[in-house]
Amino acid sequence: MTARFCENCGAPRLSDARFCVECGEPLAGGAARQRWVSLRLSRAAPAVILLTIAAAGGAAVWVGTQSAKPPPMVPPRNAGARSGDLPEGHPPVTLPDDVRQRIVQMTKDAAANPDDVTLWNQLGLVQYRAGQIEPKFLGDAAESFQHVLDREPNNLDALQSLGNIAFDRNQSEQAVEYYRRYLALRPDDAYVRTNLGTMYLAGRKGQEAVEAYEQALRIDPTFFQAQFSLAVAYRATGDNEKALAALDRARSLAPDDQTRAQVDTIFERLTSTGSAAPGGAPPAAAGTSTFRADVEAVFRSHPIVGPKLERIDWPDERTAKVILHDFPMDAMPEFAKQKLLERIKTSLEAGKTKYQIADTVRVELIDGASGRMMESVTN
Repeated sequence: MTARFCENCGAPRLSDARFCVECGEPLAGGAARQRWVSLRLSRAAPAVILLTIAAAGGAAVWVGTQSAKPPPMVPPRNAGARSGDLPEGHPPVTLPDDVRQRIVQMTKDAAANPDDVTLWNQLGLVQYRAGQIEPKFLGDAAESFQHVLDREPNNLDALQSLGNIAFDRNQSEQAVEYYRRYLALRPDDAYVRTNLGTMYLAGRKGQEAVEAYEQALRIDPTFFQAQFSLAVAYRATGDNEKALAALDRARSLAPDDQTRAQVDTIFERLTSTGSAAPGGAPPAAAGTSTFRADVEAVFRSHPIVGPKLERIDWPDERTAKVILHDFPMDAMPEFAKQKLLERIKTSLEAGKTKYQIADTVRVELIDGASGRMMESVTN
C-alpha cells in the first residue's frame, strides 16, 4: 500500500504528488496516480487497464491497436497497479498469457515492416501499457519508440513517450531532453510542461521547475496538478509565501473533497509553529516558561511570520504588538490569513489555560513601516 506520509520528513502526502510539499523529496510511488491525465482517453489510468486485463483476458492492453491511426498519447506513467500500490495481501500482478502472445505477434509484425512508424508507435504503446504491470516491458517500449524517432525525429508520440519512460525510471535529464524536444513542436501542451517541471524538480532545478509550472498554468489556469506542483517548487526554492499562496490556489482547484482535505492538511503543516507542548501550548524558548515567552514563540518559530518579525512590544501584560516588516497581510489569500489568525487564537487559548490567566489577551499585528494595525486577535 502507498505510504500516507513522506518517508523523509513525515509530512502528510497528497495522493497525486510526486514530491513532498514540506521537504521537496521524491515520494515513493508518487508518480502513479495522476488523475488529470485520465481525462484523455488514450491515457486511461493503469489501474483501469489492470482491472480490464483481469476481467477480459488482457484486452485493454492492446484494444484499439488495429486502428489505422495510433492514439495520440500514451497512458499515465508508472503503475498504480504495481504491487506496491495494490491492497495489502493482494497477490503479485502479471500479464495474462494471451497478452504476452499478442505482444509477441505485434513485435513480429513490426519487425517485418521496419518503416511503418504507425505500427511501431502502436507496438510501443502496448509495450508501455504492459510496462505499467511489469516494468521490464518499459525497455522494449523505449526501443520501439526510438525506432520511430530514427525514422521521424519529430514524431510527437515517440518524443513524449520516451520522456514518459525516462520519467518513470527517474532519469530526469533524459526526460527533460525529450520533453523539451516535444514542446519545441507543441508548446501549448500543459500536461507535458507540468511533467517537464517535475523532472526539473527531480534534478533539483527549482527555478526551472517554477517557470515550467507557471507556463503550464498560463496555458491552463485550472490545471490542479500544475498548481499544486508550483507550490512544491516554491517550497523547494525557499519561498514560503509564494508556496502558501500557490497551495491556496491549488485548494480551490482540487478535483474532489478528499484531495481538498489533503491540501488543507499540508497547508496546516506548512503554517504550523512547530511541535506543540503538552496541552497544545506553543514551545517556549529554552530555559523559560512564561506566558510572554510562549506567545512570542508562536511568532518567532512561524515559517512565514518569523522571517518578517522585527520585534514584539508589550505595552502591558495582556497586550502584545507584533511588529512586522514587509509582511504581505493584505495580499495573503483569505484561507491563509484565517489559518494564521486561528493559530494565534488557539495558541493564546492554550497559553491562558496553561498559566491560568482569566484576563482578556490581545495580539496586534503591526506594519513596521507605517505603524498600521493590519489584524488583531483577542481572546
